[in-house]
Amino acid sequence: MQNVAFIQVPRGFHKGLEYVDWLINHPRATMVRDGGTIGYGMLHLATYISNKYETAIFSLTSALIENNFRQILNDILLNYDVYCLQLNWMLESKSTLRFAKLLKATYPDKPVIVGGTNASIFADQIVHYPEIDVVIRGEAEIPLEKLLLAIDNGSSLYDIKIPGVVTKYHDGGLPELIDDVNKIPIYDPGLLKTRMASSIPIAVNRVRGRCPFNCTYCLGCKLDRFHGRSEFKLMDTDWVIDQIRLLKEHGANHIYFQDEAWAASNAEEHLLEIAQKINKSGLGNQFELIRDNAAPIFSRDLLQEMVKANYSFVDFGCETGSPKLLKAHKRPYTVEQMLKSIRDAYECGIVADTWWMSGFPMETEEDIAVTEEVIRKTVEAGGKPRWVTPTVIFPYTDCYENQDDFEIQVLLSSFEDYAVYSDFNADEILSGNLKTYISHYGKNLSKDQIENNTDRLRNQIKELLPLAEKKMESIRGLITTNYPSLSLSNVYNFEKVSMLMETSFF
Repeated sequence: MQNVAFIQVPRGFHKGLEYVDWLINHPRATMVRDGGTIGYGMLHLATYISNKYETAIFSLTSALIENNFRQILNDILLNYDVYCLQLNWMLESKSTLRFAKLLKATYPDKPVIVGGTNASIFADQIVHYPEIDVVIRGEAEIPLEKLLLAIDNGSSLYDIKIPGVVTKYHDGGLPELIDDVNKIPIYDPGLLKTRMASSIPIAVNRVRGRCPFNCTYCLGCKLDRFHGRSEFKLMDTDWVIDQIRLLKEHGANHIYFQDEAWAASNAEEHLLEIAQKINKSGLGNQFELIRDNAAPIFSRDLLQEMVKANYSFVDFGCETGSPKLLKAHKRPYTVEQMLKSIRDAYECGIVADTWWMSGFPMETEEDIAVTEEVIRKTVEAGGKPRWVTPTVIFPYTDCYENQDDFEIQVLLSSFEDYAVYSDFNADEILSGNLKTYISHYGKNLSKDQIENNTDRLRNQIKELLPLAEKKMESIRGLITTNYPSLSLSNVYNFEKVSMLMETSFF
């Protein structure tokens, strides 16, 4: 029987531990620290096989923060037979490959497996790196279980042919799935062998499958093509409550619903029921922070129930204030709905963090001017703007596959191309020099213009931060009453928000 290690590698690891240490300790590098949060897919996966295999989960970012990296590394190298690496986000690409190379150099015969969204998109390319033995495409519970059984039985990678398992010799295509998502086990934080940071929101998942909306630049509506599940399936509310209760038992203080449950046809009813059960069970009072995320379409009734359950934040992906772009890119709301949801959240006592993008295909000077005005209106309505990032055009999306229709030219195509997003350096982080990270250009939309539009919106937000902070004063008392041990520097850290605006990814 194999001992299986699931590993999250720090962003920037490929540049060396001193560089990672610099990032972890730099006030602007919040996403490197928050990157220590292990993707919930890997957490569920490790739990799923833990009844048959000795299983452990390691966040190497947490190990560095806790100054026990070498101890954890020795544990991984000496006590585990199979290494499963998280490759969920572009920012992890080169770091994950570098750590895989370290593993292979030490124990060339131990299998190195990668999985996650980014791995699934580029599985046929990643598997040919010499340090990678297997890529699992999409939902990995059944493929990994079958792969480990085959390895236990002495099968070579040359002979293995399993749906979802991609080797150098055979591409297994899409994975076999657990049809009933409620049979996917809630994940067990007890498998974590690195400390679960109580100050980082622990992700809770409520859904699997392809998002029913069809936003032109989003991968969520294309998951069926590389993850395998075409139907959008919500976990039962009792399943969600059981997950939250288990997290609390293991000391979690912050939880974050980090999924697209808001997009379900019965989302209002489902999310209301979750909030009501959190309230009735008393779980809400046991957490310092509960955060949800959505397109800005939450109703006032839902927001009121969330307040009763002690939710304190909701992330609204507003993205643009241009009605033309919202329609062209199939966003499921209007500016009027956006402003109403933000105003309702504010009046109910929930902090509405708003998130924005630039560089949309077909974006014009007029669209940016309109977005500036809408951002101002969201702040006046009680929203707190947090982030502006250039749009990245990914394979599989409508924008990528229909570039002529969207009047753009995408500059990236391969895994290696997109891995540039993991290759940031200190000067770029501090200066906001983004040209390296622009994925496309278009008719009347050069790389310089995308960068300038990003800076313009960031500057608009920095100018509005004093007004946003003033608006927050009226609900600050509510938050501090509900969460007396929560540091206000974390809740209303406008200095941190200002620094976030200075760069695209940090």
